[in-house]
Amino acid sequence: MDFFMLSQSYTDRYFIHKKILSSAIFKAGLFLFFLSLIGGCATNQDQLITKKINKDILDRSFVLSGSISIKSMDGNFIGSYTLNNGLDESFHVKDIFGREVFSIDPTISVKMIDKLDEQSFEIYQYFQDWKNLSSVLLAIDDGEDFKSKHNISINYSGYRVMHSLLIPKTISVMGSDYELTFTIKSLKLS
Repeated sequence: MDFFMLSQSYTDRYFIHKKILSSAIFKAGLFLFFLSLIGGCATNQDQLITKKINKDILDRSFVLSGSISIKSMDGNFIGSYTLNNGLDESFHVKDIFGREVFSIDPTISVKMIDKLDEQSFEIYQYFQDWKNLSSVLLAIDDGEDFKSKHNISINYSGYRVMHSLLIPKTISVMGSDYELTFTIKSLKLS
């Protein structure tokens, strides 16, 4: 009988300790979950503060890059673009293989402009004013002067937060016989 009492006492203690231990593990896990939840909310609170972009950003140096697609009567094109604003201003378009297809630099000489074919010269005239292109891509102003000058319509779809700034995700520029679609992938501020 002593053996039976001893084994019963041992099994009772085993189940009691098991219950206490599982309760302690559950409480510790619950504590860590709430601690990470509170820490995550405190961190994300600063990230959710967004500012509308204003014209002051055009005076800063930044690099805007993403994808571009062109649909026209002559054909279609898919590639990527990089717009440098600031001291090293330029606009580069590459095809899907990474080859540079089009490049505009504000320091382009008159001799080089004369050698451009008609279509390239027309594209050059569109992108000649950097402030207008940057402001159109970043949706800073409505660009009514730019729209009426070139007889185009500009539509924005979707917005995202980058560097606490609210910028458009997709920009569609529609002309009489073409459609340009810009998608912003990254914005690097200097």
